[in-house]
Amino acid sequence: MYWNFYVTGRLPASTCRECALSSWFDSLSKSCTSSFPYNFFFFTQYHLGFMSYTNVLLTSFNRYTLIFMQKSYTKIWHYGTYIIISILCLLPLGFTYPILANHAYVEYNPLSDTYVVRTEANLSSLYSVLLIWMIVTMILSLFVNTLCWYKISKYSKATRQQNDYRLFLVSFVTFLIQGMVFCIGTINKISADRDPSKLLLISRIGQVLSPFANDLLTLSTPYVLIIFSKRIRQSVKHFFVNGSFAPSSITPVQNIRTSRSVPSKI
Repeated sequence: MYWNFYVTGRLPASTCRECALSSWFDSLSKSCTSSFPYNFFFFTQYHLGFMSYTNVLLTSFNRYTLIFMQKSYTKIWHYGTYIIISILCLLPLGFTYPILANHAYVEYNPLSDTYVVRTEANLSSLYSVLLIWMIVTMILSLFVNTLCWYKISKYSKATRQQNDYRLFLVSFVTFLIQGMVFCIGTINKISADRDPSKLLLISRIGQVLSPFANDLLTLSTPYVLIIFSKRIRQSVKHFFVNGSFAPSSITPVQNIRTSRSVPSKI
């Protein structure tokens, strides 16, 4: 995601008329018959935006089934994971495919002496759909996380040290990051409507933060797990010191306890 944003946003915005890459960008102007590679980069950028939020929602539902449906948790995700992921990957195509089909090109902006990547697809409409999807997934994630928190709040203090409590914290922290990315997405929507040339400071801020925010949303889960799980921290430490994971740090799914009276070591 970062490199995709870098190619479509930061690299053209950092190239002036006299820079080494200017000749390449000039060859991708509006008069060029080929839209590749920028139509693909634009498509990937927005499609992954849908998928990032979908992944957060899917993670929240995964934690919900772990807490509320322990007996059927393994069966649900063993047989349904690839089907669910495939459906969720294909759903955004109805909104993002026009980007792939429409012409994309690079345009020189003499006011800022930089280049801007553009597409003939209706980005304003696409941003509206994306923001609606962000709101829907955030509300659903908040609802599911609230149910999980209510369930966990009924546990004893000792029981709260169990696996599902740690995994719920991962979902909750990810939800906070999700809210931050939504704010950046709103800035980009306003920028697409009122400042497509990225001349305003707020537009440039949104453009600069977008790759970091989306990568943070996508890649934060393992780091949050390391923060909240002592067992995983010990495993990572053992890996860097000894070159392999500690055997005691790996717990098979079928060994996840179903009794609420036995505290976990995680």
